[in-house]
Order: sequence, then structure tokens, then C-alpha cells
Amino acid sequence: MDTNAILDVSIGLALMYLLLSLYCTIANEFIASLFKLRAWNLRRGIAKLLDDDKLLQALDGTAVMKSMKKVSGGIGPSYLPPERFTEALLDALTTKGSLSESDLAKDLAGTLDTLPIGADIKANLIGLARESADDIDAFRARTAAWFDAMMERGAGVYKRQAQAISFAIGLVLAVGLNADTIAVARAIWSDTALRDQLVETATEIVDETGYIEDIAEVKDINDELRSFPIGWDEQTEPTDAKRVVGWLLTALAVSLGAPFWFDLLSKFIKLRGAGGVPPKDKGPSKVRGKKKTASDRGGAG
Repeated sequence: MDTNAILDVSIGLALMYLLLSLYCTIANEFIASLFKLRAWNLRRGIAKLLDDDKLLQALDGTAVMKSMKKVSGGIGPSYLPPERFTEALLDALTTKGSLSESDLAKDLAGTLDTLPIGADIKANLIGLARESADDIDAFRARTAAWFDAMMERGAGVYKRQAQAISFAIGLVLAVGLNADTIAVARAIWSDTALRDQLVETATEIVDETGYIEDIAEVKDINDELRSFPIGWDEQTEPTDAKRVVGWLLTALAVSLGAPFWFDLLSKFIKLRGAGGVPPKDKGPSKVRGKKKTASDRGGAG
């Protein structure tokens, strides 16, 4: 078995997944911005954290939240610094209980215990107050850290949501471009010239690109994808179960994200050692300012 050929096929597939993932990233960001998914996720996280509708309403009425909502528009901010949340929460607590902050400072845990708020949020805040030894400044710091930790967990929900959207976009790309992983792998395996060309492209991307955003323009991605045996034409065979599996494999791979494939591609190139076929021309690049695009090298168009 030709180990170099297997590695070259892996490099070619990783490069295709990277390029398609960049398309996916662009589409995902557009959808997230259009539907304000980050703002909705933050809003949902805060609502679960407080678990008290009246306290949430009081929080929304604070100067901090009003100003942030005004700046971000509509739903609210996409990101809320922990210190600003703590400031807004203390304002909401004192407003809700008709207290002043000086009342809280006198007997923090005891005062919190008298407030008419949900059992879970009350227990959490009283616990933070006791850990702070009833010091209001220490309580602020601990509450900010607590909020930050809870939002980190909430970020996992958004990540899963984004990955599901990425899979859907990846499937649309796979079908639309006929990017069948099984067919592409076979074509790369059987065509030495294509393998060499893709390894060269991948090596240049890894060696000459500072980060994946440097190749994230749609036109440049199109240029690089021309080397791959993908697309629809008169000779395309009828769709069968194997092609559907190939599309699904592509969609799953794309949903892992461009950073994953960029890192893996870098490792494959290092593993290969020689770095593929040396570039024939070090002329200016349309993609990264250094290298030639696939179409300039005579790739399939």
C-alpha cells in the first residue's frame, strides 16, 4: 500500500473540506447576524440563570440594560461583560426589594434572604455573599465570575446550534457543488498529477497563509476549488445511494469548521515532510498575495 498516496489523498480531502468550511463560515455568520442568534442565546441564558420573571423584568429596566439594548437594538446585546451584568443585577435587586445598596452592604446575606426572588437564584446569591464574607466588593467580583462561568456553559448551546446550521449549509454545498467525498477521494487516488497539484496548493496555503481568514473571500475560494473533480455536467452519473453517502460525509466534515481543517491540514503537511511538489512559480497570488490560484496552474475549471 502506498503510504504517500494515502497521505496525499488525505491532504486533498482536508483542503476541500477547508475551502467548503470557509463558505460555510461566511453563510453561518450571515445567518447569525440576520436572526441575531447570539443576542437570543444570551437572553435565553440570562433568563435561565435568574429563573425569576419579575427579577428579569427588573433587570431589563435598569439603566445598564436599557443603554445596551438601545445601542444593540431590539433584543439586546450579543455580549454582556460580567461586570456590567453584576452592576445591573445589583440595581435590579435593590429596585425589586425597595432597598438601597447601603442596605445590602450592611448585611449582604441576610438582606438577600429577605428579597422576594426565586429560590434558586436566591440560594446562589446568598452562597456568593457568604463566600465573600458579606463584603460587597468581593460579592461583586464573585458574582461577575459566576456569571462568566455560567455563560461559558451557555456558549455550548450556541455552538451546537451553529454546528447544526453548519451541517445544513454543508449539505446544501455538497449537493449544489456535487462535492461527493467518496468520488473525490477516488479521483485523487487515481490521478497522480491531481494529487501533486493539490498537495502543492495545500502546502502553499499552510506555509504562506497567516490564518484561515486570509483565504476567506468567496472569489478566492472559488479559484482554489477549481482543481477538484466536483460539479455537475452532462457526464455526471445519476445520483445513487453511494453519492448520497458521499454528500453526507462532506456535510459532516464541513460542520467541523474551517479552523479544525486548517490545523489538520498543517499537521498533514508536516507529516508529509517534503511538502509536496515545489511551486513552479513564486509570482503574485490572487488569494494570499504570494501564490498562484488553481486556475493559474491549469486546474479544472
